[in-house]
Amino acid sequence: NSKIYFGELTFADEAGFGTISPKEMEKKISSWIKLPLPK
Repeated sequence: NSKIYFGELTFADEAGFGTISPKEMEKKISSWIKLPLPK
């Protein structure tokens, strides 16, 4: 049908088990993603 569907988008490589270097980048990268607060 020529449409693209996504089941999941991952923001981390290595299945989320990789390390970020330098460590200061963790806070910087996480600040780019805004998640809604639970109600």
